[in-house]
Amino acid sequence: SYSTNPDGATRILEFREMVKALNESGLRVVMDVVYNHTNSSGQAPKSVLDKIVPGYYHRLDDKGAVATSTCCQNTASEHNMMEKLMIDSVDTWATAYKVDGFRFDLMGHHMKRNMVKLRDNLDSLTVANSGVDGKEIYLYGEGWNFGEVADNARGENATQLNMAGTGIGTFNDRLRDGVRGGGPFDNRDDLVRNQGFANGQYYDPNALSAGLPNALQTLLHQIDLIKVGMTGNLAAYQLIDAQGNLVTGSEVDYNGSPAGYTEDPQEDINYVSAHDNQTLWDINTYKIPTERTPAERVR
Repeated sequence: SYSTNPDGATRILEFREMVKALNESGLRVVMDVVYNHTNSSGQAPKSVLDKIVPGYYHRLDDKGAVATSTCCQNTASEHNMMEKLMIDSVDTWATAYKVDGFRFDLMGHHMKRNMVKLRDNLDSLTVANSGVDGKEIYLYGEGWNFGEVADNARGENATQLNMAGTGIGTFNDRLRDGVRGGGPFDNRDDLVRNQGFANGQYYDPNALSAGLPNALQTLLHQIDLIKVGMTGNLAAYQLIDAQGNLVTGSEVDYNGSPAGYTEDPQEDINYVSAHDNQTLWDINTYKIPTERTPAERVR
């Protein structure tokens, strides 16, 4: 999408020129990196890692099949050489291409130790020894806890709660759901019924949410989630909750987990819309009462 010639040295040169030009325009370049899965495994035509060391670079289940909880062929970053592949390649992108940050797809499928070692390696880079200040490179990712690695089943994984204190960011679904209402797996009528702070919960009910019990309590809890998120999702931050109690961010509940889980605001990525699911406009179109005018919807 950026190279005039996808083969040979042209794409390398032009990628570097692109990063340089964006930096000179005052923009930092963040690369979305996907180390948690590959397109194929085994001897498939597009398989790569399995042809280097069969059965090593991919995570296997108890029957010896490659795990596919990512919807593709999961890699096994708990293995040392897969970890080395991650660290070495990010080092190359940082030093040779001057990429300013890295967003890790499904980071929770990696181990916490992978990310900490990768962070430590970047921190060791200086302008004198590598041409970059590695401490200025930001790392963040999707710290979701699911699949065969859930709840540290394959080792301490790089999930939201586990990454507290590392300085590595994770996406904040707490504030997201408070603003939007419902959750990312809603479908059919729930997409309409489950309103949020931004689209009418309690104060402007739609045809499916009108008259639901505990509507006010739901809104007040959503406000608590948003308040915690606005602190940087800090676990130790104290606030007055909707019930008038002095609580910490970690004492506010989010589906059975603490709403606040970070030790430093840089570990929190607040967002209300991403590439997953509906845009903010689209989800509001579902949830805002149909009689509202376009101007009211924009407001």
